[in-house]
Amino acid sequence: MTLLTVKPQFLYPRSRQFPFDEIAENIVRALEKRNWNVPGIEVEFDTYGSGEDKNKYVLSINGMSKSFGRNKVLNHINLNVRPGTIMGLMGENGAGKSTMMKCLFGTYQKDEGTIILDGKEVNFSGPKDALENGVAMVHQELNQCLERSVIDNMFLGRYPKNSLGMIDEGRMRKETSDLFRKLGITVNLTQPMKKMSVSQRQMCEIAKAISYNAQVIVLDEPTSSLTVQEVDKLFEMM
Repeated sequence: MTLLTVKPQFLYPRSRQFPFDEIAENIVRALEKRNWNVPGIEVEFDTYGSGEDKNKYVLSINGMSKSFGRNKVLNHINLNVRPGTIMGLMGENGAGKSTMMKCLFGTYQKDEGTIILDGKEVNFSGPKDALENGVAMVHQELNQCLERSVIDNMFLGRYPKNSLGMIDEGRMRKETSDLFRKLGITVNLTQPMKKMSVSQRQMCEIAKAISYNAQVIVLDEPTSSLTVQEVDKLFEMM
């Protein structure tokens, strides 16, 4: 007998009844179609209980709730992310995916729950606080200064200064060029953002998030405006 452990990630449930048995049967049938050579398989569901060692997670969200007026968007949700992993969060429109990420990033303030980052509880006052403490996010709606260059947008709010206290533009050019070369992104770094396609701007925003060397990078629908080639590049970067 082979045991398969499945960890569902819950957002706001439409019902307290969750079809575990039906999902288990579908998983077994899918595996059998792939001709897995196992004598039998049993599916077990683990919904984040039972004394797990929370220190093995780089990020843990426990019991997060958020309401807008009478509309409860998040209802005591839990999420655990292990270091060095990529997690995909799926749900219908309006399920609360973006709201959860914005609560993590400090854009919204959660009503209840705790956020544990690298073993320490955090509650970011805003995006700047999150960025300075190891969490970066690429929003679905791009927020860029279109009149400024790619280099300027990379350093907005954190311009490096030289020994004279002046903005170190040479360092900005070098660090941006090195990063884009490392990521395999080819754009004109000195042109205004308004002259770039939406997909190019999206790739620049992803590069900016990476530049923070964050412990956790949140991507909100990052492929929605990318070309097929750029999607492949993004997955390669991840």
